[in-house]
Amino acid sequence: MATDTKKLLNAKQIEEAEAFIRAQPRICRGPLREQERKAVAQLLDEGRLEEAKAMDETGRNHPETGANTCGADFNNIVVAGPWDGRQHPYKCPRCGVVGKYTAPTFAAPQPTNEGDPV
Repeated sequence: MATDTKKLLNAKQIEEAEAFIRAQPRICRGPLREQERKAVAQLLDEGRLEEAKAMDETGRNHPETGANTCGADFNNIVVAGPWDGRQHPYKCPRCGVVGKYTAPTFAAPQPTNEGDPV
């Protein structure tokens, strides 16, 4: 069983870990329309990565924002979840996209011998 390292960190270490997570922007790309999802899968199967990427971007049209992404900050989900290095399901609170992500894990603080007699 993986340990949730968040439970082993002190407040300053948690703050630093959250800053580390947020240093990499993670924005929800939103849902991919079914027709484009199938086309992207076929392009990927054929090894046509650049075309698949372009199709993926245009297939995520969100008229309410005028953008090709949902725009929700996915880091909020990562920060709130366990930090155990395992895969976890997620659901975007804005657009409802579901999927899985691998949680980060951080080194647990090592005990020190400070204050021990020499």
